[in-house]
Amino acid sequence: MNDLEKSLNRYTGSEELKDKENLYNCNDCGPGQEAIKWILILEPPTYLAITLKRFVNNGYQCHKNSTWISYPAWLSLDKYMMH
Repeated sequence: MNDLEKSLNRYTGSEELKDKENLYNCNDCGPGQEAIKWILILEPPTYLAITLKRFVNNGYQCHKNSTWISYPAWLSLDKYMMH
């Protein structure tokens, strides 16, 4: 994934919680509920700082991530915000 917007889409995309380790604990329904979660921005920041992973660890070894990331000069956060 070499594009900042693709990375943001993946980060803010929905994720199904179906595995036993990831089930949602609901105050009304009780523990162990299947759910869908996602991340949205409530209010855009004046300045946005994004931290990229410098190293990749595959469980056996760690190496420096040298992937180039493209990013736009102007980034609209509208599609990542709660409206």
